[in-house]
Amino acid sequence: MHNGEELIDSRSNSVVQTLVVEQAQQYVELARQNPDINGDFLLYLKESIKACVNGVKRAHLVSRYVDGGLLQEICEGLMITKHMYEGIRMANTNDIVSVMRLIQPLLDDDVLVSRDQEHIESNVDTFTVVERDGAIIACCTLQPYENNFAEMGCVAVDPTYRNLGKGNAMLGYIMRKAAAMGVTKLFVMTTRTAHWFLERGFVEATVNDLPPSKVAKVDLKRKSKVYICDISTKRALDEKELLLQME
Repeated sequence: MHNGEELIDSRSNSVVQTLVVEQAQQYVELARQNPDINGDFLLYLKESIKACVNGVKRAHLVSRYVDGGLLQEICEGLMITKHMYEGIRMANTNDIVSVMRLIQPLLDDDVLVSRDQEHIESNVDTFTVVERDGAIIACCTLQPYENNFAEMGCVAVDPTYRNLGKGNAMLGYIMRKAAAMGVTKLFVMTTRTAHWFLERGFVEATVNDLPPSKVAKVDLKRKSKVYICDISTKRALDEKELLLQME
């Protein structure tokens, strides 16, 4: 509990509601050079960083003077989080064989739309991968469309890592990346993993809800279900990220 202090982003004059540990540490370093910074607030921030570094997923700074502050924190407070996205990066040509190896079992089971190594080579710039100890353990694509839509596709996670939050981290990364591109609606099409996306903030839609250029390419014979996630505001992104970290 703190005394109601707020962090303001001077570039946008908006209240900062979420910081990853690295950002919070940078603020602490800058604050040490400013004698006007409230010492108590700085102490609370440093203790929040310490908690996250030592294994706590997120720390909330809540004003002691706001009635119902604990409840309001989910929408209005300052949250410090561990960085979710370590090891996630854009794919390059050196990853093509590893990506193909990762998705092959899903291609064999007809979970993913058929694609060969040549297709991956020509579309490698759309792939994001998760790397751990030099191995590619997860991947997906992000394909932008008109009307501020983008599709997350070709989602695959090595079975060894499926219960370790790598899929959540990759989804959070893709949401942030898509939003930075101006995307407001992120969609997926799937035949078997609907529950996973529903549990993470997607809602069921129809093919007709998709942008026209995507509708023209849909293979109706696959009977894929459509799910869309709203990422139109920073707060929506923060809430989705919080949900992913709670998994």
